[in-house]
Amino acid sequence: MACEVAKAFQNKEFAMTKFVAILMAGILGGATVKAETIVVPANGNTVYSSILLSGEQYEIRVEGTYKYGFNPTAFADGEWSFDSANLVWIEVMPGLPTANQDLVINNTEFDWLGRSSTGDPFMVHTFSPDHVYILPWLGQNEPLALRIYDAYSGDNSGSLTVNIVPEPATLGLLVLGGVTFLRRRA
Repeated sequence: MACEVAKAFQNKEFAMTKFVAILMAGILGGATVKAETIVVPANGNTVYSSILLSGEQYEIRVEGTYKYGFNPTAFADGEWSFDSANLVWIEVMPGLPTANQDLVINNTEFDWLGRSSTGDPFMVHTFSPDHVYILPWLGQNEPLALRIYDAYSGDNSGSLTVNIVPEPATLGLLVLGGVTFLRRRA
């Protein structure tokens, strides 16, 4: 879809209705339009998003796993860690700070929403077997500071992928802005 939109902007003689139809098909057809994709390293370094518009709704989506510790079976995702001693995924490691092996935003731990299987609704304190978690976010005209919290991050490897996606209402406003821009140019 992004390629078609880019081509539409380059071709001065395209029909505006086609442009709107392409964007609306993406919105109504369930296509995800990513505002930004960020790779967050497991080594504890902070990475930053672009500025999120004040008052606009976003969905922050984290996915993937990374390795922590020297144990070859020690893995974590954005919210849960694998307890290799008991062979289960747990939300908080016993004896460690509450924000352990979590993706934190602006140095704050959040309860990411997980789903027990693909297609289920996202809920708090739920392990996602596909390692996908979401968090609704209200933009405040500032970037997000993203990092994986681990008190001992020097033995970590890998990364998590974070997608910052505008909610459909925000995306609709972007479409209207694009149409207005095109009408003024015509």
